Amino acid sequence: MTLKSAVKSPFIRSGRVWTGPAKGVRLEGPSSLRVYAGLYEIELNRWIRKLIGPTTDVFDIGAQYGFDALMFAQLGAPRVLTVEADPELEPLIRGNIERNGMVGRVSIDINWVADGTEGTTTLDELAAKTFMPDFVKMDIEGAEARALRAAPEVLEKCGAWLIETHGLDVENECLSILSGHGLLIETVNQRTWLPDRRPIGHNRWLIARRPQ
Repeated sequence: MTLKSAVKSPFIRSGRVWTGPAKGVRLEGPSSLRVYAGLYEIELNRWIRKLIGPTTDVFDIGAQYGFDALMFAQLGAPRVLTVEADPELEPLIRGNIERNGMVGRVSIDINWVADGTEGTTTLDELAAKTFMPDFVKMDIEGAEARALRAAPEVLEKCGAWLIETHGLDVENECLSILSGHGLLIETVNQRTWLPDRRPIGHNRWLIARRPQ
């Protein structure tokens, strides 16, 4: 066993996030110590704390292990719908929901969110069969603009968005769609110290909010 793995293993085995807005959440799945240390994507922490509260219903589009959904629920969101395209992750997500006692507040839908073509669903369709969100977090590996184009109703009614963009062209189209619906937008860049590893060159976040 290397020194690095010796340091990492006890913390990962504990499955508990040490700090940040997800402090106390228990997870299985992530292999990165940064997740459990509360260091993953910490650029977003102040926004997440600001935008999520006890009356904020949430769509978490791109669940992976359910980390974000559980963080939103722990911050007070009464209803969280977490959507994941990979059906193999469903048992892991459900297990994480159960071990955190969030069965009544976090629900899961295995679906690919985009523009409703080629077997995908849309944000508007999800809202019609569940609830209208107050906040949407979206991380869907380059399909962000496709999803926004097919969500006119949610864009008109949802007041806050956090969208991870994958590529400059996609980001520019998202900016155009969001601003066209009257949302004010701020960009959040990756941190320069201890940066998370990213597979593409242009990868950051858009925060969109309804004017107060």
